[in-house]
Amino acid sequence: MAARFADIQPGDQLEMPARKIPWINHERDTRNPERVARVAVVTHRWHDPVERKDYVALALILKGGAITEPKEKRTLRGLAQAGWRPASQDWISWAQAVDAGEVVPLVTFRKGGE
Repeated sequence: MAARFADIQPGDQLEMPARKIPWINHERDTRNPERVARVAVVTHRWHDPVERKDYVALALILKGGAITEPKEKRTLRGLAQAGWRPASQDWISWAQAVDAGEVVPLVTFRKGGE
């Protein structure tokens, strides 16, 4: 699983499908479970010599293209296991374009990004 993220670097963006988020009630939700429900950007990558693992820190991308302080620490394998996948588009630019009124969003961000 870690091979998917072997070359991940700070600045890379990730997305998570709705089916991987436990607080979404999938029984009553008739929307596409593969829709993007969370987006994040990698802020740091480091190797822990004691645990012999590579880690990344993730910051959530908010409305308007702003990013939070790093909110998650994951191993490369943990990214894949949690459901993160490489971003299909530049979400920061997309959020900035929506905020500027240049794009009509089909997806809405929750206030606070969570």
